[in-house]
Amino acid sequence: MNTFLWIIFFIFALISYIPVIKLEQVKSYEKYRVLWYLSIVVFI
Repeated sequence: MNTFLWIIFFIFALISYIPVIKLEQVKSYEKYRVLWYLSIVVFI
């Protein structure tokens, strides 16, 4: 079960890192700014 949890955490980390990669595009849109902050928090 421990390995399964690490796989789930890794998947969430990858998904939350996508807005970080596209930092300039996401931060330039006002409606996506909250999503960017949320993604940073989840990634950390």
